[in-house]
Amino acid sequence: MVQVKKEMDDRVFEEGEQVALELGIHGMHPEIIRLLGRLRYRTSYGQNVLYHSREVAYLAGIMAREVGADVNVCKRGGLLHDVGKSRRQEHIRCGVEMTTELLRRFD
Repeated sequence: MVQVKKEMDDRVFEEGEQVALELGIHGMHPEIIRLLGRLRYRTSYGQNVLYHSREVAYLAGIMAREVGADVNVCKRGGLLHDVGKSRRQEHIRCGVEMTTELLRRFD
C-alpha cells in the first residue's frame, strides 16, 4: 500500500511538472506543482481541470502577446487560476478563495 501511494504521489508531481514545463513556466514551489498534478484527477463541468487550466494558460499567453502584457505572468495566472480545486471537496469555500489562500501560502 505504501509503495502504491508513493508511485501515485510521484505520478501526480510528474503530471504537474510536465504541464508547467510544456508552458515554459519555471520556479514554482514543489507543493504548487503537486497541486497542479492533482488537477489531472479532477473534473469540473465534465472537463478535466488540468487540461482546462493548460488551455487557459495558452489562451492567456496569446492574449498577453496581443496586448503587450507580460506573457509569462499571464500564462502562470491562467495555469494556476483553478488550483484551489485540487483540494478535497470537504472544503466549503469557493475555488477562488482556496486558490488565493494556497498561492499566498506558497508565495
